[in-house]
Amino acid sequence: MILIEVDPTSVTAGLIPLALTLAALVVLVLLYRSMRKHIRFADELPTEAEMRDRRRQERKAETDGHQEGPDASRTPHPVARDDL
Repeated sequence: MILIEVDPTSVTAGLIPLALTLAALVVLVLLYRSMRKHIRFADELPTEAEMRDRRRQERKAETDGHQEGPDASRTPHPVARDDL
């Protein structure tokens, strides 16, 4: 059953598939360049282990610098006897 009879010599490939393929290639190139830019930025970020070490060092520096005696952690300001 043939619905439309077409002469095979008159059928040619259209330019639309070629244009779509070229457009897809351009989009892929732009995505690749954007991905490279973001990966370079992400490579400079510290890792989770480095962040943990930095937080530990900051906490250690805070606790070493602020404690003056055994009661320094409980009462930040001395309380006068008359205020009680």
